[in-house]
Amino acid sequence: MFKSNKFLAVAIFSIPGIISLMFHAYLGSFSRFIADDFCSVSMIQRFGFLRSIKFWYFSWNGRYANSFSDGLLNFLGGHRMSYVVPSLLFIWLLVTVFAVVWILPSKLDVSEKMRLAIPVSVLILFITLLLSPNVPQSLYWWGGMRAYTLSLVILSLYVAVFQFFRQRVQVSLGWRYGYYLVSFLMCFFLAGFSETLSPTLVLAIMGLVILGLATNLFAFRSPAFYFLIAGLVGAIVGLIVLVIAPGNA
Repeated sequence: MFKSNKFLAVAIFSIPGIISLMFHAYLGSFSRFIADDFCSVSMIQRFGFLRSIKFWYFSWNGRYANSFSDGLLNFLGGHRMSYVVPSLLFIWLLVTVFAVVWILPSKLDVSEKMRLAIPVSVLILFITLLLSPNVPQSLYWWGGMRAYTLSLVILSLYVAVFQFFRQRVQVSLGWRYGYYLVSFLMCFFLAGFSETLSPTLVLAIMGLVILGLATNLFAFRSPAFYFLIAGLVGAIVGLIVLVIAPGNA
């Protein structure tokens, strides 16, 4: 009875968040190409996908992940932009639920984890958007959304993958190296979204490594430790690539 009341309280507490996300999805359905979006898609059509990334890297800034994500614009077109924000919010919620499920104590069964993870994930998204200084620019406009909100979705996915990997009892050596490579590539890609995220990501992973070792979350030179170190290396390499871009001049 006590557990049921706790789940019910959390679910009721998340109702404002659910309503808010539904409104964001509805307002986002009116999104279309705005300002820089036309320039981005024109360069993709002119140079092609890979050459457009090179063009922006050498002539504008080092945000290579942004230029990579802009490749979706050519596929979507202006008439499909109405699906982007609702789809992104749904994917972000799913990824966050997966991350929270793996963070919750293992003593809970799957149904209990899901009943807690869904409302908690809704609250996480609600609070994140509530604290956002400019939701129209960071969510409804592609140019801001792919730089800030999309990076948060991938960051949530990284947390989920790390928790999943950390809690697996036995992982073969080959699979471990595969996970290390995924960690490196995800953090390298995340570092290329913005000049604010890249150094923050480096410091966040360093802090997580120190916190994990101090609280015995994982041991030194354990698979989880190497997973984060691979991510840290990826974030540092991404930061360097971002900084040395000729377009920054």
